[in-house]
Amino acid sequence: LSVSIFNVSCLTYLHFRYGHSSYWCSSDPLPIEVSILLSFVIPITKPGPKERLRLWKELVPSPVVESILKTNKGKGIDWSLLANKYELAGASIKKCVIKAVAQAGIRGDFVTIQDLLTACKHETALINHEKSDNSMFYT
Repeated sequence: LSVSIFNVSCLTYLHFRYGHSSYWCSSDPLPIEVSILLSFVIPITKPGPKERLRLWKELVPSPVVESILKTNKGKGIDWSLLANKYELAGASIKKCVIKAVAQAGIRGDFVTIQDLLTACKHETALINHEKSDNSMFYT
């Protein structure tokens, strides 16, 4: 909500100040009045290991957990490994779960811990803009 209010305020300001509210290119310098408005940004920090551990436990649906436990030969899921090895936030964790379920669906099998680890590796590479094995869903 605050972002949309800011955008409306900024566009209103530009309209009254310059007679129009067109957008600037990133290479064009912004007027000082606008750059002052843009300097008030709220930093969002990445979750730490404890928060990631909580997120993994909360965001992986119980049917996926049950599927992993079936294929993991009764061993529990090492949530700490996922939380410590992969520095992912909530939305990325959700994407990993969806990718793991999709991989299992393509194979016609249960979700495995390896599906989840492969999805985490792929998502981390995407976030870090690294070259990744894009054939994740074709193996």
